[in-house]
Amino acid sequence: LSAERLELRDHGKAPPSPPLTELTLPLTIDTPLQLGQIQLPDQGGLVLSHIDGHYHYDGEQHHLQWSELAVAAGHYSGQISLQGAAPMALQAQLEGEIPTGLGAPAPAQLLARAGLQGTLSGPAAEIALEAVLDPDEATLPSARTAPTGKGRSTPPGQVPSQVQAQRQAQMQAQVQARLRPWAEQVLPEAQAHLQGIDLSLLWPQAPATALSGTIDIHPGDGQAPAWQARLDLRNPQAGPWDQQRLPIEQLSARLQQQGRAWVIDPVEARLGGGTLRLKGRWDAGSPSPWLAEATLQGVSPQSLHGAAPPAPLNGHLALRALGGQTDALGFELDLSPQAGKPPGTRAQRPQAPAQALWSALQLRLARAQGRWQGGQLQLDQLRLELAEARLEGSLQWQPTQHQGRADLKLQTPGLNATLQGHLSADQGQGQWQAQLGDAGALGRWLARLPGLSTQTALLPQQGQGQFDGQWQGGWGAMVAAWQGQTAPRQGQPLSLNTRLDLPRLDWSATAQRPALSLRQLQLKLSGTLPGQAGAVRPLAADPPIELSLSGEARQGARQARLQASAHAGPSANNSPGSFNWGARLDELSLDLQDSATAAPWGLRLGTPAALNLSRQPKTDLTELTLAPGEARLTHAGVPELALRWQSSRWAQQKGQTRWQTGGQVQDLSLPWVEQLMALAQGASSASLGISGDLLLNADWSASADPGLKARLRLSRQRGDLRLQADDLPQGVQATEAQRSAGARVAEATISLDEGALQAAVTWNSERAGQLQARFSTRLDNGAQGLGWTPDTPLSGSLDAQLPKLGVWSVLAPPGWRMRGTLDARATLQGTLRQPEWQGEVRASDLALRSVVEGVELRDGKLRAVLSGHQIDITEFTLRGAPGAGGDGGSLSAQGSAHWSGQQLQLQLQTRANRLRVSSRADRRLALSGELNTRLEQGQLKVSGDLKADQALFILPDETAPSLGADVLVQPGSHGAGRAAADPTRPAASAPPSALPAADVQVKLDLGSDFRVRGRGLDTRLRGVLQLRLTPGSTEPQITGELRTDQGTYKAYGQQLNIETGVLRFSGAYDNPALDILAIRPNLSTRVGVQISGTVLSPRVRLYSEPEMADADKLAWLVLGRAAANGAAESALLQQAALALLGGGRGLSDSLAQSLGLDEVSFSGVKNTDTGVTSAALTLGKRLSKDFYVSYERSLAGTMGTFYIFYDLSRRFTLRAQTGEKSAVDLIFTLSYD
Repeated sequence: LSAERLELRDHGKAPPSPPLTELTLPLTIDTPLQLGQIQLPDQGGLVLSHIDGHYHYDGEQHHLQWSELAVAAGHYSGQISLQGAAPMALQAQLEGEIPTGLGAPAPAQLLARAGLQGTLSGPAAEIALEAVLDPDEATLPSARTAPTGKGRSTPPGQVPSQVQAQRQAQMQAQVQARLRPWAEQVLPEAQAHLQGIDLSLLWPQAPATALSGTIDIHPGDGQAPAWQARLDLRNPQAGPWDQQRLPIEQLSARLQQQGRAWVIDPVEARLGGGTLRLKGRWDAGSPSPWLAEATLQGVSPQSLHGAAPPAPLNGHLALRALGGQTDALGFELDLSPQAGKPPGTRAQRPQAPAQALWSALQLRLARAQGRWQGGQLQLDQLRLELAEARLEGSLQWQPTQHQGRADLKLQTPGLNATLQGHLSADQGQGQWQAQLGDAGALGRWLARLPGLSTQTALLPQQGQGQFDGQWQGGWGAMVAAWQGQTAPRQGQPLSLNTRLDLPRLDWSATAQRPALSLRQLQLKLSGTLPGQAGAVRPLAADPPIELSLSGEARQGARQARLQASAHAGPSANNSPGSFNWGARLDELSLDLQDSATAAPWGLRLGTPAALNLSRQPKTDLTELTLAPGEARLTHAGVPELALRWQSSRWAQQKGQTRWQTGGQVQDLSLPWVEQLMALAQGASSASLGISGDLLLNADWSASADPGLKARLRLSRQRGDLRLQADDLPQGVQATEAQRSAGARVAEATISLDEGALQAAVTWNSERAGQLQARFSTRLDNGAQGLGWTPDTPLSGSLDAQLPKLGVWSVLAPPGWRMRGTLDARATLQGTLRQPEWQGEVRASDLALRSVVEGVELRDGKLRAVLSGHQIDITEFTLRGAPGAGGDGGSLSAQGSAHWSGQQLQLQLQTRANRLRVSSRADRRLALSGELNTRLEQGQLKVSGDLKADQALFILPDETAPSLGADVLVQPGSHGAGRAAADPTRPAASAPPSALPAADVQVKLDLGSDFRVRGRGLDTRLRGVLQLRLTPGSTEPQITGELRTDQGTYKAYGQQLNIETGVLRFSGAYDNPALDILAIRPNLSTRVGVQISGTVLSPRVRLYSEPEMADADKLAWLVLGRAAANGAAESALLQQAALALLGGGRGLSDSLAQSLGLDEVSFSGVKNTDTGVTSAALTLGKRLSKDFYVSYERSLAGTMGTFYIFYDLSRRFTLRAQTGEKSAVDLIFTLSYD
């Protein structure tokens, strides 16, 4: 006999069976037994497995023997012999091995032995039980290797001391008992001695324990009590139930049987760091069959279960039976926390939700008194005190009948609430009131509760309000009406009258949203809910429910005002056995105002919106319908927009849902499109160069019956577009630089039919080209709803012929303009994973222009071929704008792009030939060279050589002014980027970069005509730089050296020659090393300025050869000679030194530049007649390197002097003057110190 699995279930209590007298069979049996598992679900899921045995009946004796039986961790063998006839003598032996898991890697084992002997026949049957559990000494670690002396083993018959110690530490048990299977007291006598018993090794569902102690059960001595038991147990490995441990540390109990009464007195247990004292009595013949009382002293609930709160509790719990009923009990509960910290360290673990709730509420007192009787809970007294809250009152609740009575008061920080009344199926009456005095205090208190501590943004920070109401009647009539019951009920329908009034409620700003404020929010609801199916009450005659809502909201720069009213009641077409309930929205007024735009938005109902809810219980049909209606959207400066919806329906029957809806928008003009795009913070249509009187119609429909179908269509009704035409001649006015499109057909549709998705765009015009685009695919209904899979099929086509129009600028960045003609024909096939394209794209007369950046590229051509997973760019050319120096150069490129799955590969070769990249007056650049771009395996590689053919960069005299960080620019209502207009609106986080890793290696050659001017500098730069950007780095690295060529630097009216000018780049692009020396020419002494260090940390000092004091260097640099002692020259030198040390230009330099001169200065002039030195104003202009003219006017005289200087050599200068005196001088200069 064999079976894989045998399941034994208890299907109910059977009446007691009479005692066995015999168990004989009419035949002999001999069979082996093999069972994979015996499952006992009613015994806690006990499983006996790997059963291998043999059964034999010879006509007199039953013999059962098994060699293998697994229960929990133990493996057992044994045999049973039972006499078939009276007295049914029984003998049984059991042996087993139980691994303890100790002493790894070879775990120690326990040996279990048990024996049964006795009889089973008749009421006097009695069986003696003896059982022993001992460690297997051979498996103890010290028994395996127990040397004595020098490598000698223990002599036979002697047990080593290590083995004895380990034996005492192992589990042991001795049990003796006397069983009477057919008597009322099955266990009249038993003795057990336990040491370290782990019940989980013996029984699968038992907790892990280490029980030690004694159990003594013995009968009385003929006097009361008739039976008594005593338990004294210790469990040093106590732990919470959820960790599969027994929470009891020590147990001392006395149980007595006195006639039919059982008495427990006393029971004392140590658990959870405290004590539990329990006493009770059970007597089936008493009016109160049982009662029990428990007293807690310092018991930590967390020690009983890990999810419970850790705070120790003191308290008292009393339970008693009421009136002899087994399902009626009375109870009293009085709990309070014990002062001090909870024992142990379990509280240091992360808190479970119940623990966190307990810690947040900080229970001070929990007191309840009541009863449970007849399925009803009655709390005559309820009091719950927390650290900052209190709940008290009385409560009755009957779960099965959903009826109850309450008288409760709640007090929390910022809130007082009361609830009084009763409610049942047929009747009810009551009221509630909630007074919100401080929403901020309530929010801070709620934020301490689990689940709300991370949702503080949802809690208001301040405000007040009130919510109160009353009810009358029962809920049964409403449920009966919903279920279609036509028989009238005795009760009264439920009526409500409630009001919510919130004068003020504020939420603070977060990183995701600005601050939110509600003002004067009022909600009123009053009326009677439906009370009888089929009852007819005209909706307009006596509306049983009325609703009104009004209020204001402000969030950042936006403000909204809402006013709405509605009423509801039984529909006029109500029929017996059905539920029909109608609602009508009579008024809806919504105004939106954004401070960034002057014009508000408005939404008004054109006609009342009628909604009807019906239910047919016989057919299980629930239906919700919305009657056709209209709403109007208004905005200043544009015509009113009408939104009309058709009859909509939602129905559910027998688990299937069906719905349908539809509507249309007519006369959608371009200004409305512009305003809607601006509302969505996009670019307005005016910024795209589009205008006109075009009117569009939009209509939609959607249904699920049962498959999902939807259709959206946008089409031209009448009118035309005017598009920006960039190819008109210069001088044409902006209003004239547009052309009529001559639109004939403009339509876009998208439809979904049970997973088949199709989209189409059609454009046909006289002067703005033609476009035909179609796309189709399938949406699969997966676990996440409708969506695409990698194998979703794709199909599409594109046929476009578009002329040269400025509308292409929508594809360019702000401030840039694009134009060109396009002729494209392409088809799409394949799947989402492997799309395949076929076709060709041609473009001509391409142009890209930015006036601000000085970029102007024109006469472009493009030819690209689409083939499968690849696009080949066979031709791409652009020409620069012609200038005085040439035709502007050209740019050409060829390459291909290949995609396969998620991988994109790109190869592009770009060549520039004297291409004029920028032609701005202060920024001219022409380049030649080649760039090779490759994208493979997600890495971008760029390499090439570039050379500047000609360049001129004029540096601004001063840094361009910029707005401070606290200045916000608010564009007009027709501009883009309105998000910056709201100072309270949080900044959007930058999206994560999706660019591939870049490897850039580009050589930059500045050529022979790279000139830089400005801020006194005029020089050519020569040199070669190497630009590198490696994968993983964010900043480019530049190496190389730049040198000045024939450079000059103008300072304090002097033109300094740059003899040495070197910028060395060794990594950072913005901080090269400086080595600059600028010398004033045509002086006998070499003086100038020397700059070293780096750009970010320059060091500037005066230079002279031979070396001299800084004051003398400054005099030679400014005056061209040594300084005299005159006050005018001292003032001039002080001014120059101050300007030099301040890092800016002096007043004279600024004035000279404004007048177009090289020198405006004050100097000291000595009168040869009087010998007095006076101040004079000098104006000078250098006409060439060696030719200089100046005019000097003494502030004390009436005439001036005109000078002409011509440098013949370093030491000889020819000077001619006229004015007060006329003379020609030959000046010889010899420097000495």
